[in-house]
Amino acid sequence: MRGSLKFILEHFGNEVVGSTDTGLKALELCADLKPNLMIIEISLREGMDGISTIKELRKLDKKILTVVTFAPGEEELVEQAKTAGASGQISKPFLPKDISQELGRILKK
Repeated sequence: MRGSLKFILEHFGNEVVGSTDTGLKALELCADLKPNLMIIEISLREGMDGISTIKELRKLDKKILTVVTFAPGEEELVEQAKTAGASGQISKPFLPKDISQELGRILKK
């Protein structure tokens, strides 16, 4: 899934500076790489979930935009993620146009 998302992001001219499968590693990458935007799986399974990761990212740097990806049935979690500070959302399965539209909307703010 991460590989296809990376491909789509790069296809639209975005630079992907890192990728990981846990919230803790995402926080470490964020501290090292200082990205403008992070896309986070809302239901990370190992350790810290996506919502907790967003909360911790906001403590590190409030300027980092966060977008959550979610599966059908996780809409309630999306609202929790927005309350935690998520800037946007992308539902699975994601289509390139959906990713492009959502990132465009967020980055125009």
